[in-house]
Amino acid sequence: VNSGGIEPVRVEPNGRLVAFVDTSSNYLSTGTDTNGKADIFVKDIQTNKIVRINLGPGGVEDPSTLSTTGGATLGTLGFSAQTATVGFHSNSSVLRQFGTSFAKEVYRSTLTFPSRPLDNNTVIETPPDVVPSAKKLLLILQKFDTSNLKATANEVSAMAKSVTYDIRLTYTTKNKKLKVISTRNRVTLRNLSPGQYTVKYRVLGTLKSGKKVTTKFSPLVKVAVPKK
Repeated sequence: VNSGGIEPVRVEPNGRLVAFVDTSSNYLSTGTDTNGKADIFVKDIQTNKIVRINLGPGGVEDPSTLSTTGGATLGTLGFSAQTATVGFHSNSSVLRQFGTSFAKEVYRSTLTFPSRPLDNNTVIETPPDVVPSAKKLLLILQKFDTSNLKATANEVSAMAKSVTYDIRLTYTTKNKKLKVISTRNRVTLRNLSPGQYTVKYRVLGTLKSGKKVTTKFSPLVKVAVPKK
């Protein structure tokens, strides 16, 4: 960095993305950040990629010396989400859609980030996202990158096909267990009896190098299946 941050850093709940406000111009490639103003940046800890959020249509930055931007917040929807929402305030003329005043307005931007890598050291740190309904559970599991390569700032490696999810469901009301194997990260379990359940999963995969990987199980999540 060639300047400094001016607000506290915000970390999303899963700890992968970090949002911050900074006046530095060298987070991006040379000649990209030239406004000399504080900007909103988000860093992906997994890939080390940094993007600037507070840009107008077509990636235009605000040339005005009177513009100010700040108040970065950051969040994701669920443990397994691969999108994040960034909120901030700004009086930038390239963002403003109505009027000509320099009053601050609130904006939000949605980011999509690549899957975390699957390798011999992968640990599933969060439980699946579970959406219950009558006699059903929708499970949303993390996607994984099995290319066994670290993505650079300008490269996102491809997903391989050989990933299997080993899901373990326990009907705690009657202490019954169910094992489900899926090649998809979105699974709907149907015809379930109403009551209390726990869910966990692990991932089995083959890296492009040919190595087999089996992770440990994720943390448990408790959920209730309602009656009709």
